Amino acid sequence: MVTNGDVGLRERVKTGSYKLSPATVQCVGVLRCRLSLGRTKYHHEGPKMRFISTLFSIAFLCAMITSCGDSHSPLNVGDSCSPTDECPGKCQVGGGFPGGICTLECDLSSECPEGWSCVTKSSGICLKNCDSTASCQSEFGEEWVCDDEDLQDPGVGDGQVCIGQ
Repeated sequence: MVTNGDVGLRERVKTGSYKLSPATVQCVGVLRCRLSLGRTKYHHEGPKMRFISTLFSIAFLCAMITSCGDSHSPLNVGDSCSPTDECPGKCQVGGGFPGGICTLECDLSSECPEGWSCVTKSSGICLKNCDSTASCQSEFGEEWVCDDEDLQDPGVGDGQVCIGQ
């Protein structure tokens, strides 16, 4: 007996391509057919179904890989941080850096992001340029001020940067 079968499979069963006595062939569309012979089952997946199955497996694997790892995204220069955070350069904490700050190590201001200068603190780090304490406090918090610091650049002298009180 053939049930829910596609035309090609029905024709093969009728012509004797398959030797079926008490057999059942069940098809879901043309993609997936199941042939039952008593207790033994023969299973056939068409090429389209294998392709779709492979595609879903690859998508699932990609989703699993991208969901692994850190649950937070890396921080940017200027973000507050703690020593265990992932900063592009380093997380500068301690006196003068309330709440910590993601910064870069430098030898010259040209190595810092635009609007930042290389100061002599901590053997050369990039700090944000400023013109008022209010601008520092709005960006980094109440404990930050705009102050003169020695710049790492030769012959330049001091520059105003945001730093903790």
